[in-house]
Amino acid sequence: MKFENMFTPVTIGSVTVKNRFVVPPMGNNFANGDGTLSDRSKDYYEARAKGGFGLVTVEATVIDKTAKGGTKKALSL
Repeated sequence: MKFENMFTPVTIGSVTVKNRFVVPPMGNNFANGDGTLSDRSKDYYEARAKGGFGLVTVEATVIDKTAKGGTKKALSL
């Protein structure tokens, strides 16, 4: 197999990841209008974890209402 290392575990610091398939932190616009995690976001990331990715990273989250980016219209969808 050409990319056999993709299926082997890798250790990053003190964490061992089961394979080298990674979901990068992409903005999916599934958050709630106030920037908090929605059920749709949770389901999205859960599906990738169940699908076999070794490491799943998440997009930026809003910790303060003044930090929210984008337009009000886009954020309220």
